[in-house]
Amino acid sequence: MEVKVKPGYEQTDVGMIPEDWGLICYADYLNIISGIGFKKSEYCDIGIRLLRIDNVSYGQISWDSIAYLPFQYTKKFPNLVLLEGDILLALNRPITNNQLKLARMNAEDSPAILYQRVGKIEVINRKLNKKFAYFVLRKYVRKFVEESSVGSDQPFVSTTKLKKICIPLPPLPEQTTIATALSDADALIQSLERFIAKKRDIKQGAMQELLTGKKRLPGFEEMKGYKKTEVGVIPVDWEVKPLSHLVYFTNGKAHESSIKDDGKYVVVNSKFISSEGKVIKHTDNCFCSTDSGNILMVMSDVPNGKAIAKCFFVDTDNYYTVNQRICSLKAKVDDPKLLFFLIDRNKYYLSFDDGVNQTNLRKDDVLVCPIPHPPTIAEQTAIATALSDMDAEIAALDSKLAKARQIKEGMMQELLTGRIRLT
Repeated sequence: MEVKVKPGYEQTDVGMIPEDWGLICYADYLNIISGIGFKKSEYCDIGIRLLRIDNVSYGQISWDSIAYLPFQYTKKFPNLVLLEGDILLALNRPITNNQLKLARMNAEDSPAILYQRVGKIEVINRKLNKKFAYFVLRKYVRKFVEESSVGSDQPFVSTTKLKKICIPLPPLPEQTTIATALSDADALIQSLERFIAKKRDIKQGAMQELLTGKKRLPGFEEMKGYKKTEVGVIPVDWEVKPLSHLVYFTNGKAHESSIKDDGKYVVVNSKFISSEGKVIKHTDNCFCSTDSGNILMVMSDVPNGKAIAKCFFVDTDNYYTVNQRICSLKAKVDDPKLLFFLIDRNKYYLSFDDGVNQTNLRKDDVLVCPIPHPPTIAEQTAIATALSDMDAEIAALDSKLAKARQIKEGMMQELLTGRIRLT
């Protein structure tokens, strides 16, 4: 079928672009170098950070995992020293969670030294704006990786093949304008991410204080002293109770053989809970119903997994069915939302993970968990409401962040193809 070309545009190998744009070959404008596989025996406690593949995240550098090399390595390997503005690509499994692991060094990330399996992309032609290159690469490197891995697992990125890809190139002033617009969008996203992280930290601190009684909410702050218990120091008017005194326990049932894409019920399995409801399976068979107010908890996970004892709070009747190795906990008398906050990833359950074998909690393991227990429903509800309000605020910010990311992706599609021109 013949493609209708808009006036002022031309059809190229990368699609329709403005007539005053060019189509360039990666190798003529960009170069890529990879790092060295330094030995662990070369690592040190204080030095320059080593940027490894785990540090290359989606549009940013993550230092959750840090290794150091001696400072003198900057003189020994000057071509591997990374500075602000450098563009980095994960060369092995470059797409995870449907996002490309391409990032740009910020001031706080530099200096660092490049490790193996990470590529540093360098601009070698002055007709290409470095900031524009970062954004256009996010689009066209991803396309290259996806086309290279059709029908197979993602390959190690072939830098030889990468150098052959074509990229649309606007005039230099337009490159600068596009890069500025997209950088502003990135700045908004990063600002929201930092704000959300701060809110999560505040909530975590509030949980540590409110769930132990270290801080009492207005109306419950009459000080009667504290006492030491197996769960730490708690108010003298609080008790420590085994979970068995507070909830009714029900084991989930297998649903694997009855999964149906358009099924009536959502199957609550470990993947559903660990992904916070993003990974969903359905069925028409409700083998283990659960009611609004119940707490569903993961009872099995791999060593060092993030799912064990993670909980989901049921807020709808006749909609969920509980899978095997998930338990349903129904509050006997207490505020169920408070119990959710107390049980979710409780450190007592996490202690069953030895880091080697799969963790499998039994019914008795679940029910013997010691729980700090406020004496009145009124205080329980007040604590649960305070924490729920924080969750709601974070959820609203998450929604705002998702919208900002969506808008930014739309901007990239329009600006990097010339469908929208900035003046």
